[in-house]
This record gives sequence, structure tokens and C-alpha cells, in this order.
Amino acid sequence: MERQGTEHQVRQWTGLAGRQVQIRRGSRVVRTGRVEAMTPAGDVPWLENRDADPRILFAKAEGYAVREIHG
Repeated sequence: MERQGTEHQVRQWTGLAGRQVQIRRGSRVVRTGRVEAMTPAGDVPWLENRDADPRILFAKAEGYAVREIHG
């Protein structure tokens, strides 16, 4: 996947709606995209659909990490 700008690990996931992020599990990049919405608890972001990639959620409790991408 192509990287743009700088990125940093996000510890507090609340407030990510509308931001460009990279979802990781361990050292592997799982998906990059814009956060469409967050759950009320702020621990599950929904990434918007993009091309052939469907709208999808990633739960922090399942071992995913988020890196915010700054353009």
C-alpha cells in the first residue's frame, strides 16, 4: 500500500470520524481508509467502502491498532 504523509499510532480512538487512518494488526497493514463512523464507546471504527473494499469495522479488542495518516 502506498503511504502518504506522516502517520502516528492512535491510543484513544474516539474522535476519528472523518480522518484518514491505517488499520494494523501486529506489524501488518490490514486496510487504509477514511473513518466513516465510530461506535459510541469509541473502540470500533467503521471504514468507508472504497472501490471493491466494502464498509468494514475493526474492534480494538480483536487486536487491531490505528495509525492516523496526516497528509
